[in-house]
Amino acid sequence: MRTLFLLAALCSMAACYRGKEGCLDPRARNYDAEADRNCCCLYYRMQAELSHVFVQNGDTLPFALGLPYVSDSGDTIQVLSMPYLLSDLRLVRGDGSEMRVSNKLSLSTANGPVVVPNSFVSADPGTLLADFGDVSSTGTFERVRFYLGVFPAANHHDGNLPAAHPLSALHPRGMYRSEAEGHTFLRPEIRLFGDSLARTIALYGDAQLVPFDLALPQSLVLADGADARIGLRFDCSRLFSGISFRNDAPETIVDKLHLNAADCFQTYIP
Repeated sequence: MRTLFLLAALCSMAACYRGKEGCLDPRARNYDAEADRNCCCLYYRMQAELSHVFVQNGDTLPFALGLPYVSDSGDTIQVLSMPYLLSDLRLVRGDGSEMRVSNKLSLSTANGPVVVPNSFVSADPGTLLADFGDVSSTGTFERVRFYLGVFPAANHHDGNLPAAHPLSALHPRGMYRSEAEGHTFLRPEIRLFGDSLARTIALYGDAQLVPFDLALPQSLVLADGADARIGLRFDCSRLFSGISFRNDAPETIVDKLHLNAADCFQTYIP
């Protein structure tokens, strides 16, 4: 009888023991080798510090919405708003191999579900830190690649995502247009200084996508235990270079913005 009682007690104790919850992924920042049950892993992040500037008369000035700046065409302009979308940021090793974020996003499209890297940021000149997602790799990186805009595989979907997601039809910046048109990639609202009216110019459509492949100022050595962070400087004077908002036709302004956009980002050490 006593033996049976001890066996019952031991079985009861084993049934009550659930083990320690913790992250069992060695690539995570909260890895716990003593955990018995996997949960709650937190990963390092792929991030870019954003700096917005305007070069005027040889001086590099901080750029802020609503302030007057003189472009190289002689226009004094005020940018009232300028939301834009960045996507698919990748770090590139010396051998050309890339590190993407590990997060995935499923999108509903007319041709069925599409799974893409969940690496999208909605930003504007007030954004200081762009967070693209989780990373779980290490290495030494020499370059960075990304898009101004949304790459085609992710650009055309039904917009049915949580409102906080940059690609959602309900996102506060309102960059989603439709499944056919995709997203607005860049949307500056410009007013000539002294005028009462403003004009809004939108870049959208797969043909307006702007790819970037930029050298880093120095090798980025990403060891275990650190976020992958780079610096991206957006030179707004380059974006508006050669554009006369007073005299150019709307389609000419769009074409010039698209051409200029390819030269508006530079890397720096954050």
